[in-house]
Amino acid sequence: MGRAEKIPIGGVLQGRGLAAVRMMGIPDRPGVASRIFRVLGQAGINVELITHCLDDRGKSHITFCVERARLEETLTLLESHGKEVGFEQMGFLSNVALISVFGPHFRERHGIAGAFFHALAGANINILAISTSVSTCTCLISESELGKATEALERVFEVPEG
Repeated sequence: MGRAEKIPIGGVLQGRGLAAVRMMGIPDRPGVASRIFRVLGQAGINVELITHCLDDRGKSHITFCVERARLEETLTLLESHGKEVGFEQMGFLSNVALISVFGPHFRERHGIAGAFFHALAGANINILAISTSVSTCTCLISESELGKATEALERVFEVPEG
């Protein structure tokens, strides 16, 4: 893809040193997410990404990232509040990273997400979770693939120099 064909964006962001926590089989009722994230916030644990989905059984599944250094503390806190949250299973991935593209007006620009995912697929990078906003597209990937992911995105997107 030539430079003129690249999609202009504001930049590429990386988040290193993370672990992903997956809570599965959570009852779908008001206040459950509040319980989970208030406990972490009160312990001073920062959460960098949150994804949520509801399955066909009516159970919620939440994936979120914390600093890898705080993973054990996070798991212990969540286990100690397990009864009030009511999750069926919890797991984690300890060596993950976030890769994002950002820019103004993504809402009005079609094709950003498709190009982002296509670039990662072309580099044979598995996406573990996805989060988007009006100005950012973010994927959770293996930290070992962060360099390769950045290179793949820079081949597709026009990133400002400097």
